[in-house]
Amino acid sequence: MKRNYEFGRYVVGVRTNSEEFGAWLDETFAEHRSSETLNPLYAVAVGQEDKKRGLRKFNVLHREAFVLARELDLRDTVEMLRAEFESLMFADWDEALLSESVLASHNGATALLSIQGGARLTDIWRKVDRAGVTLALPGRIAIDLQSSEIRRPPRLELPDGAMDELARIAPQSGRAGKRRTHVPEPPDRLAAICLPVPPPPISARVDEYELYRPVSRAQAVKELAEMQAVNLAAVGSRGLEALVRLTEGVPCYELVHNNADQLLDGLTAVLTETPPPVVPSPAFDASRLPMSS
Repeated sequence: MKRNYEFGRYVVGVRTNSEEFGAWLDETFAEHRSSETLNPLYAVAVGQEDKKRGLRKFNVLHREAFVLARELDLRDTVEMLRAEFESLMFADWDEALLSESVLASHNGATALLSIQGGARLTDIWRKVDRAGVTLALPGRIAIDLQSSEIRRPPRLELPDGAMDELARIAPQSGRAGKRRTHVPEPPDRLAAICLPVPPPPISARVDEYELYRPVSRAQAVKELAEMQAVNLAAVGSRGLEALVRLTEGVPCYELVHNNADQLLDGLTAVLTETPPPVVPSPAFDASRLPMSS
């Protein structure tokens, strides 16, 4: 079944394989129902069996062809969908630069973490308890064009008991992981700006690499503007000026990683101001390198 909902200035379509879940969506987001007909941007597959893992059933959220969440507990999948809807509500803010980044906190220090080009946050979530990190749900943050303060997205309130009803629609099959998805409060000052990047290629001939490395403020501004800013074309130079102010005096790093564990290790090392961990390069194999003449 397909339904359309309006959030801020956007109308989005949602498709699901479950009539019960479709009815839940209609009731929960009744105030946002739209009569417009659109191709679905999101798809929620409820209770999909994993043939490789026995009887466990997952609840999967897609945004077009991308998997945003694949969870045993439907409530976790819906929290991701809710965060997506909330990020659309930022469209009402004409005085902010919208960035596809998240806030990540550890021991009272908060970093701005880019979510483009890095390990999927759905993979990272399952490991945040081990790392002691508080990580926001994926979505958008707003950077005020005048003050460069970071603002959280508007909260989309749900009716009382709505999340509990999901446990009846799709009983959990298996043990779900604990995740710290409480959104950190925007800090008065960032401890770091972190840009995830892949490890060195084989051609670099390195057998180990550090999990974080400093980058210039100019490089960070360029990355945030070109890869993260959603509405830079609309706000123009004011958006760039806001990023320049945001990065002033803030250490900027690339988090070099090959998986979610390494990304979290690098992030926690940055936030605790410890030397960057060094790990072996999984791609390094001297026998595969061309012989030099």
